[in-house]
Amino acid sequence: MRAGPANILANMGLALASCLGALVLCEAALRGFHPKYQDLAAETLVRDPNLLFVRIPNRRWTRRHPDKGDQHRHPLFHNNFGARQHRNFSAEELGRSVNVAFFGDSYTENVGLEAPFSFTEPLDYLLNLKRGARQGARPPGSAEERGAFNVLNFGVDGYGTAQSLLRYQGWRHRETLHHVFYVYCSNDLWDNVSTGLFGLDDAGRLERRRPSGWTAASVGRALVSELHLSYLALD
Repeated sequence: MRAGPANILANMGLALASCLGALVLCEAALRGFHPKYQDLAAETLVRDPNLLFVRIPNRRWTRRHPDKGDQHRHPLFHNNFGARQHRNFSAEELGRSVNVAFFGDSYTENVGLEAPFSFTEPLDYLLNLKRGARQGARPPGSAEERGAFNVLNFGVDGYGTAQSLLRYQGWRHRETLHHVFYVYCSNDLWDNVSTGLFGLDDAGRLERRRPSGWTAASVGRALVSELHLSYLALD
């Protein structure tokens, strides 16, 4: 016997409800028995009209170690520039120091590890240690003679190359940076597409866009980012 349209719709609805129910059960199971994704899903970012999202300045929080679990949480601090660094910087301090900036995504920001294991913090320490040992060896008036080194980590989890470029171009103290590095990761170009910050014009040339709010893609990402299942799929 041939199934009528009503039966087909009913079966489709039942199948959809079953799939949704299975996803809800899987999400609940992940949250209850495998909670390692909860820090990723609970990260706090604020909306930005040019960059879509940025870190909250002057925010102290903790993060679980990815391998050691909840018993090994480490402190994190995003300074007055919303950069991962254990101290704040004034404009005057930047003006008399040698400033090294790193831009990139989660591999640069590296919030999953404690500060001593994030390469920017040890670099900051080692540069200043070397400067102290060789104080007076620099020629008078050189950048190195003006003051200490500052290493700033402008990496943000989820940024593509477009957002990092806009972050650099829009930073109000950009002229104080003496050395700028970009830490590239293989997913950065895809992040450009998903955030909609760069695109092609009618002539096929790359153009920069300034979204006034969330794009459809970024809204979808924001919703999905709350689900542990999304991080399981990435793994």
